[in-house]
Amino acid sequence: MTELEQLNARYDDLESVQFAERGDLVVMEIAHATCMAEILLQGAQLIAYTPTGEKPVIWRSAETFYAEGTPIRGGIPVIGPWFGNLTDNPQIIQDGYDATSEAQAHGFLRNAQWHLVGIAEDENGVTCTLGYNHDGIHGGWAQQFDVVVRYHVSTALNVSYEVHNASPNTLYMSAALHTYFAVGDITQVSVEGFDGCTYIDALDDRKEKLQKGSVKIDQETDVVFLGVPRQQIISDVAWSRQIAIETQGSESTILWNPWRDKAKTLSMFGNGEYREMLCIETARVENDLMKIEQGTAERWGMMISCETH
Repeated sequence: MTELEQLNARYDDLESVQFAERGDLVVMEIAHATCMAEILLQGAQLIAYTPTGEKPVIWRSAETFYAEGTPIRGGIPVIGPWFGNLTDNPQIIQDGYDATSEAQAHGFLRNAQWHLVGIAEDENGVTCTLGYNHDGIHGGWAQQFDVVVRYHVSTALNVSYEVHNASPNTLYMSAALHTYFAVGDITQVSVEGFDGCTYIDALDDRKEKLQKGSVKIDQETDVVFLGVPRQQIISDVAWSRQIAIETQGSESTILWNPWRDKAKTLSMFGNGEYREMLCIETARVENDLMKIEQGTAERWGMMISCETH
């Protein structure tokens, strides 16, 4: 039996879940009374989520293709064990990388092959648990660790990211849930929840700045907010709705939109698609990095809900 046949046979008692092939990849398709969602085994990446009766909450590029080893542009890429360029991470994170080759952006978890731990469904939604066991050999990262990502899809979306340190030393990691949110028109979007927060501006030599008031996107944006409160709100005038992001165990958040010029240079990204999306990435980066003692684990995550007016 192929992997696809094995998965469909293993979970043939579930009414809301089936598995399909997209290009080189296997995708879990969820069609529940409360929502629809899609999750790839590669990277444990959720690539679609729409509550029943709503517009999509999670964005995915119309230019998406499904190739082994290539992360999808959109959804929720699972980032780690470093964020962004390795050299922009704290030195303790850089010290964890021991390969002579250039480190790929955002680490290796987002294009690794994960295994399906289990799926459960009931009238309230579907819970999917995926795991990845790092052997300390691949990816240029010598420390061993195990990761579990769990999605509960329903009228709201809950995501947890748990790391177990399987190495003999303290494990330091940067990590993120690199969430692409769908919006009606980025020029009519504002984000509440960062007033008074310090942020690092990646487009201005990583200078530290202070946010005043709500965030509006009218140019290329790539910033890391530090010491953030537990809730952020996306107000989307074009679609008459608000998306709430409730974080658990995270005090750092990244905002990203490539805007007009950079969008033209990105792979798997249409020239005008910057108007349709906004990345708000619940994270553990900078001074909020993960520090996990040998034999212990740390879990954090987020809940996403929306309300249309």
